[in-house]
Amino acid sequence: MSQLTLAAILTDGTTADVTSLASWTVSDVSVATIQPSGLLTATGLGVTSLAASYKAQNAFASVIVTPPGTIATAGRARLPGNGGGEGLGVAGFDVFDARSGQRTTTNADGRYTMGGLISGTRLAFTRDDYEPAELVVTNAFGDVAVQKSLRITAGDTAQSQTAPNDVSYDLAPNGSCINCRLIRVMVPASGTLHLSLSWNVASAVENLWVQGQFFRGTSPGPLSVDVAVGPGEVVVYAGMTTRTGSYVTLKLATSLAVPEPAR
Repeated sequence: MSQLTLAAILTDGTTADVTSLASWTVSDVSVATIQPSGLLTATGLGVTSLAASYKAQNAFASVIVTPPGTIATAGRARLPGNGGGEGLGVAGFDVFDARSGQRTTTNADGRYTMGGLISGTRLAFTRDDYEPAELVVTNAFGDVAVQKSLRITAGDTAQSQTAPNDVSYDLAPNGSCINCRLIRVMVPASGTLHLSLSWNVASAVENLWVQGQFFRGTSPGPLSVDVAVGPGEVVVYAGMTTRTGSYVTLKLATSLAVPEPAR
């Protein structure tokens, strides 16, 4: 427990203790609660916001509860970008820290909080209808962009918009796919998968990563490639190698050429 105090600077320049006169709130009572007297009590590990109000004046602070030698973090699993429904938090993600064995679930606003972590640990975010995501924890605040799963069958076309600060994937040794879309293409038989990637921003340069191969696009596109594939799922990444501030609509057209059976 910690006893907090709130001082007000009055119009004559003097200060007054208004701790018991203020209105105190915390945003997440699973981490801490506060009494009208300003007595703060930890209720769990994590990060929460504290607010104190007195005569239309407000003061804010972050409260971090975590054992010595560890860190706490809080943030959101969120759709990338801003506006138009993007940037919103996504509820129902399982958040798991393999080092400590801790797990939690993002709330209705996509928010989570967790303490007792080692700096540099990786939090895993999973939900059935979204691609898995990871976040390396280094400080008290950590949002992670998440992508809804996008699956098509060879012969179909996938369309999606990428946004600034969108999902990125490390595809070493072929660099990073930035402002990226992961597209799962179901292939019914062995053959040659033809991919044609187009985009609506002429200045953008979009690329493809397929089965360990990197295909560089040129402005204004499109980018067309052929890849030998077997039956099953082919994971295709479409995106940039450098981050930009543009919203880009990507369209990936697919077709499959199957060899004629031997006679």
